[in-house]
Amino acid sequence: MNIRAPAEIDWLVSAVGEKAVFVFVESECGRTMWVPARAAGSALEARYGSELATAVCARHARSSFRVPMLKRWRIRCHRLAGMMVADIAARVGVSERYVYAVLSGERGNEARIRRPARPADTRQISLF
Repeated sequence: MNIRAPAEIDWLVSAVGEKAVFVFVESECGRTMWVPARAAGSALEARYGSELATAVCARHARSSFRVPMLKRWRIRCHRLAGMMVADIAARVGVSERYVYAVLSGERGNEARIRRPARPADTRQISLF
């Protein structure tokens, strides 16, 4: 993804990778979940795989864990994936104005991010 994960979930990214953590955060953001003592056979393992479940259980076993919202990180990841601003706003639950502010670097100290360029259509001749 090429965007550094926030410090809140850096421990999880180093254990299972950015893509798996992104899917986990996207589906559980803001929820508080009870973490079992062992990952084997748990609902967490069935839903997100043994690697992620093992990492979460190792850190938060027998306690509750609130999955962070990480709106700015999710916005930037969606934009790098090529999503339109309106779709990002709907997916993350913020206004389009907020998305533009995050992408321009006004919110936080991140660098400006643009959607990847689309490849040129080879059927179209160049006009210049």
